[in-house]
Amino acid sequence: MKTIWYGLIAMVLLTICSCDKLTQYSPYDANTEQSNVNALNISEIESLQLPDDTITFIALSDTHTKYSDLRAAVTTINEMEGIPFVIVCGDITDWGLFNEFDDYYHLISRLNIPFVTLIGNHDYLSNGKLIFNKMFGPTNFYFDIGNYRMAVFDNVVWENGNQEPDFNWFQQTLNVPEGMTSVACYHIHRFDPQLENGYADKMLGIIEKNPVSLSIFGHGHDYWEEEVNNRRYLMVPDITMRNMAKITLANKTATVQILNF
Repeated sequence: MKTIWYGLIAMVLLTICSCDKLTQYSPYDANTEQSNVNALNISEIESLQLPDDTITFIALSDTHTKYSDLRAAVTTINEMEGIPFVIVCGDITDWGLFNEFDDYYHLISRLNIPFVTLIGNHDYLSNGKLIFNKMFGPTNFYFDIGNYRMAVFDNVVWENGNQEPDFNWFQQTLNVPEGMTSVACYHIHRFDPQLENGYADKMLGIIEKNPVSLSIFGHGHDYWEEEVNNRRYLMVPDITMRNMAKITLANKTATVQILNF
């Protein structure tokens, strides 16, 4: 009997002593030291002075926990010239856990230039939405640089409690002043079942009613482009393909180059 009792005491003590490790991987942990990362980076981007109506940036997507691939992408971008910022199109985690967000941040923050991060459906899992809001800020946001507006739209449905995306925000944000054009950035592509119930049609309808040079997104883990009703759409390949999209905007037209790293 004493042996069993001593065994139970040992198990309790072991649990107490290792609680820091358990907390690190808790799905409820949102104790991030980083806050408003997107806003801080956007302030740097918006302060840039463009010599003309041309801007080039890099788009990555679906980094998940493929940290060696992300590290290689960061190294490659840091060796490039003339790139003012990077956009990551969501799914930066597998399970929405704090340690995944934290690992992603400490790798992506090695960039020598500002970066902006979207939320993906995987990032909603566990306590991910709360962590994202604390670390990066709102999931719908935009910023202007020169004559271009980057509209970041949270169109996750299933992992967001089957809520309809905020299409009113999307319409108002894409309704830019005369002389400007937009790039629509979101995670879920229009063919995904998440955007059934008319959501895909509503999203494309808003894009087609407004001056949008390009829509960029991830989620499909592959690369393809298409043109629908004079609007271009680009799926950014996932990080394991060792590809990134180099996007140049000039005279309200987008040019896309897929780079290997």
